[in-house]
Amino acid sequence: MSDSIITSSLPTGKNHISYSEYSDWARCSWKHRLKHVKKLGADDESPYLVFGSIVHDCCENILKSGSYNKDELVSYLEKNWLHDHPKFVDWKIGKAIQEATDILNEVPAFLAQRFPNWSLFGAETYLYEPLDNHPDVSFKGYVDCIISVPNKSGDNTLWVLDWKTSNRGSFSEKRRDAILLGQVILYRNILSKKHNFVERDAKCGYVVLNRSGKPGAKCDLVTVSAGPITINKTLKVLNNSIASLKRGIAIKNKGDACKYCEFKETIHCP
Repeated sequence: MSDSIITSSLPTGKNHISYSEYSDWARCSWKHRLKHVKKLGADDESPYLVFGSIVHDCCENILKSGSYNKDELVSYLEKNWLHDHPKFVDWKIGKAIQEATDILNEVPAFLAQRFPNWSLFGAETYLYEPLDNHPDVSFKGYVDCIISVPNKSGDNTLWVLDWKTSNRGSFSEKRRDAILLGQVILYRNILSKKHNFVERDAKCGYVVLNRSGKPGAKCDLVTVSAGPITINKTLKVLNNSIASLKRGIAIKNKGDACKYCEFKETIHCP
């Protein structure tokens, strides 16, 4: 069934919710309303999004073939780098190209060292699965990386991973961010139902790709420990978000959520 305003039970006009919507709602449901219901938003152009997008694509190629095409990397950045845009002027394209290649050149060795004899289960795996408590709403997403790794018992362990480009120290501050960590927790939970594996037998985490990392240390694994209590808390937030959206509830969450919000001190959120 295609998404449409007529058939949707959500004010977004969609039959699904993504992790980005979940995150926006969990941080501030008023921001979610402005961004996803009223379709408002400030300038979305960002060098971090351009950089992260092509690095993700190259990582997908590494998973599938063991390498990436540097010419395609350079071509993409040259085409999409807005040299005169205020957000881009302090990050020169030559530096961005060098930082990307430095990271990507280390990815194959990192995977081999951290996940010996890994095999690919899925790259950019599409999810569109109905939710147990809200069967009229599906969870939509793309899982960056799913690999199978031999373990000491002679079986294989599935790893559900998400690539995160970062700068020195910027991700370490987020290791205790329950909303951010909820991304891979939700992915693992939904994948376990889709592919019929035991959720607790799979692991999840983030591969942090550090632009400012020292040579040989551009990649880092942040494992996300998620037992039954954490999983249930994450699913509760997801279910609450959908229930509140259906009821049209949106509350301003004044505090840390305002710090980097594009709507802060605008006519939409004075």
